Amino acid sequence: STTAILAATAILASTAILTSNASLASTAILTTAPETVKFFRQHKPISTISLSLTGSDQDNNFSTKSTILSSRSKNKLSIFHQNIQHFLSRKLALEIVLDEIKPDIVVLSEHKLNDIEMTKAKLKYYNVNSFYCRKQFRGGGVMIMSLESVKVRGINIPEITELTLDKEFECCLVECRVADLLLVIAGLYRTPGSIFNSSFLNKFDAALGILCHTYKNVVLAGDINIDVLKKSRVTDSLQNILIQHNMFSVVNFPTRITLDCESSIDSIITNLPKQQLTIQGLVTELSDHDAQMLEIYHNKKQNQNCYTQSKRKFTKENIFTFIKLIESETWIDLYQAPVQLKYDVFFNIFIHYFNVSFPKVKTRIRNCNRNKWISDDLRKDKDELICLSQTLRITKDKVLKQRLKDQKRNYYIKTCKTKSDYINNKIVNSDNPCKTTWKIIISEIKPISETNSKIKLMFNGEVKSDPYVVCELFNEHFINIVKNYVTPNIAHSLTRTTPTAQVRPSQRFHVKPLTEIEMDKIISAFKNKFSSGYDEVPMPIIKNAKDQLIKPLTHLINSSFITGIFPDKLKISKVKTVFKKGNTQDPNNYRPLSILPAFSKIYERAMCTRLTEFLENNNLFDNEQHGFRSGKSVITAGIDLIESIVDAVDRGEYVIGILMDLCKAFDSVSHENLITTLEGIGIIGLPLDWIKSYLTDRKQYVETSFKNKLNQLIPAKSCLKTILNGVPQGSILGPVLFLCYLKDLPKTVPSYNCKMCLYADDSNLVISDKSLHAIESLSKQYLSSLNNYFANKNLLLNLDKTNFMLFKPRQKKYDNKPDIEIEQTRINQLDQTKFLGLVLDENLTWDKHVHAIQKRISSGLFALRSLSKFCTRDTLKTVYYAHIHSHLSFGVVLYGATSEKNLQNILLLQKSAIRIILNLNQRESVKEHFSGLGILTVYGLYILESVLVVREARDKLTKLGSSHNYQTRHRNQLIAPKLNLKFKLKNPLVAGIKFFNSVPQHIARITSNKLFRKKFKEHLIKRSLYSFDEFYY
Repeated sequence: STTAILAATAILASTAILTSNASLASTAILTTAPETVKFFRQHKPISTISLSLTGSDQDNNFSTKSTILSSRSKNKLSIFHQNIQHFLSRKLALEIVLDEIKPDIVVLSEHKLNDIEMTKAKLKYYNVNSFYCRKQFRGGGVMIMSLESVKVRGINIPEITELTLDKEFECCLVECRVADLLLVIAGLYRTPGSIFNSSFLNKFDAALGILCHTYKNVVLAGDINIDVLKKSRVTDSLQNILIQHNMFSVVNFPTRITLDCESSIDSIITNLPKQQLTIQGLVTELSDHDAQMLEIYHNKKQNQNCYTQSKRKFTKENIFTFIKLIESETWIDLYQAPVQLKYDVFFNIFIHYFNVSFPKVKTRIRNCNRNKWISDDLRKDKDELICLSQTLRITKDKVLKQRLKDQKRNYYIKTCKTKSDYINNKIVNSDNPCKTTWKIIISEIKPISETNSKIKLMFNGEVKSDPYVVCELFNEHFINIVKNYVTPNIAHSLTRTTPTAQVRPSQRFHVKPLTEIEMDKIISAFKNKFSSGYDEVPMPIIKNAKDQLIKPLTHLINSSFITGIFPDKLKISKVKTVFKKGNTQDPNNYRPLSILPAFSKIYERAMCTRLTEFLENNNLFDNEQHGFRSGKSVITAGIDLIESIVDAVDRGEYVIGILMDLCKAFDSVSHENLITTLEGIGIIGLPLDWIKSYLTDRKQYVETSFKNKLNQLIPAKSCLKTILNGVPQGSILGPVLFLCYLKDLPKTVPSYNCKMCLYADDSNLVISDKSLHAIESLSKQYLSSLNNYFANKNLLLNLDKTNFMLFKPRQKKYDNKPDIEIEQTRINQLDQTKFLGLVLDENLTWDKHVHAIQKRISSGLFALRSLSKFCTRDTLKTVYYAHIHSHLSFGVVLYGATSEKNLQNILLLQKSAIRIILNLNQRESVKEHFSGLGILTVYGLYILESVLVVREARDKLTKLGSSHNYQTRHRNQLIAPKLNLKFKLKNPLVAGIKFFNSVPQHIARITSNKLFRKKFKEHLIKRSLYSFDEFYY
């Protein structure tokens, strides 16, 4: 045995001597006799071993290849397949392999991930394009990834989707276009076992028929667990199927080699011309399977790895230069300029210094950089590992097998430590550790965004792909969407009245001057986002030079206020398109994202602060409106809605909730109606002139980026078009003006048996009564009034998306279903729906919402597992709060009233997160570790939020001591309302009273809300609550 090892080692050593330029791991070509190994000189260092079939089979001589190039050729497409046997545990080692060979497309079979984990699956520089995860069983699965520079998109062919089945036929598809070559690539996996042979072959035959009929060029890669090296009925059937579809397998060498046997169970099958192909077998030691890489040569050469882009560099040196230039400016021309020209003068001076300090330079952008954390030592270790594996294949020695196993384990440990050290050093040496940490987290778990892909639109039956034409079509669509889709559908038979001015309050809106101190606060409050409007000026540059800009900006805005003129140059919006879902060629499936100039946001913030203060001080906002208001939120809207539903059910009444949807509400605002409404609430004179100026003559253009023939990334822009109606999207002032526009909407319906809950344009109506027939009649009456109100405001109620729910306890059964109509149109009844991010069900069990939370937490757990191998505890805590706690805490004051079973299921997932963060054993108790990490359990979180809600509303609730004047110990405790049904406990104000009364006295006596929250949270963290009972004892 020792002699055999020495002999094999000697062969390898002598080969290395003969090939002075070879790497430590040589490339081997395996002939039909496995024991005969030939070595070839490496042209470039590489750590994987190429195994290709040569010999008498002349039909497959295209597969002979002696080298693997570590850099990608410009005129070939490479497809890499590997049975990975669990993606997560092999991820780092896989990155090292891919970093060296850089295949365009990666097919991984047996990834063993589920649908939730797949959302966080990522490799450096690779996108997940398509995948199959098992529905009923664990393990298995197949996924396809590609470099960002390669044009690949996941596709769904319904006929093939119907064929897929766990274990039998697991398949995913992508479409790839490179130069003049268009092909479909399928990833396959099936579980080994003769019981699946017949069904697999039938499905395989059907799938080939569908693919070959749809596409000219087809490639299938995967682990089909049929050994093509052994002649059998199954292999004969497989070969017959391939012949029938003019397909052939390019892999006819062993892909899984053990001490006892060799088999070729991994396949790459295609119908491409053989002269265009080369195939390699790669020893990667990622699993007990070797990898295969197919290279497809095409005619047209193109370099997709890098492109040029003109961009500004906001370096520290350039920022310093800009500040010095601005500092030298006296702004005399600005102060002496006429009011109408002041902003133009300011902007011309500013943009001159801006262009001098931050000139546009052509930058070469590479899509595929190397993984910087992979050290030379790691590459050397991998080479030695593969070399040892190759020696084992020759000697078949069991001692060497154990040595390989130990060395592989040490190698995986070293990869984790190397990456961990790299990340920790990067964070420690960073000027902004928090920002660096977030960049690392995002780069590891967030999929690469598919940018710069050309958008195609269908117009008059023709597909338009020219970027400039597409931009024009988008702009035309967005500008005219209200005119073409909303206004024509507003019922003209309704009473159309012009809104009249209401009784004006005694106090009028006056705009007080802006001070330099306030200007400093306004600028400082903006986030450091480098997105910019048409002028290309990002907010961080203004923030860096704020000391030099405060004085001229204060003068500019005060001049604007006292003249009622908003600068025309700040009325231009740059619009980016964001795809939602559905057909990519339909412009209706894109959302416009408006980006305003940074200076416009400063103007708007100054006015918005004053307008909001006026509206709040004079109680001009509707109490039912929760959107864009201080102290109000999605959660307060949810509490308001649930409280009205629960109280009515507790009174024994029927309760329906009508969830209304308005079409393009913000875009449909009539400027004339808005001005009339503003006049009615005391906004007149110069402030009204300023708002008129702000709204009128606004313009927008659509911009997208594309690569031209010179591989330069350049912007395509549409022409400017005037916006005729609506409040500016993406603005600061627009939402507040919209709230004014909808003022008095709740007064449209009576309040004694009806309740409205509003969040901006999200309008919801709750109607209750002892009689179901009465509810039907009332709803028809109220909805008609609301529809008439919306029509008068030029708003369209979308009847297709307007639905209602009948709320009731789970035990209650109703024989009759209500018939709810709007203008002779029946609206649909739902048993569950989404309300401001919360999943409501008709019984308020919150089961569906908890299920959605569990899915999100599971996705967060995968993110934690992915990062736990090389990230510090503090970084993992950051990931926990971003990807788990954020979902747990949202709406917990409402969904916390769900069943004990649901809360326990969430707690189990929290325990898993703690074990991952601290690298604990699965059976180890984590109760004390919650407090050690400062993390609240779901029980603690629910109690905290419930108590805070009750504390906020305690003045409206009855205290125990309100009936006497004695200073008793419990006089400040609250009296819980009488319950007719346990259903009423779903009201946070009712459920929270019991928690509130059990808060320790030394904490309850704290008057400061901020300090109370801090101390009570610390108390709950120390308790690490696993149930509600633990809180009371």
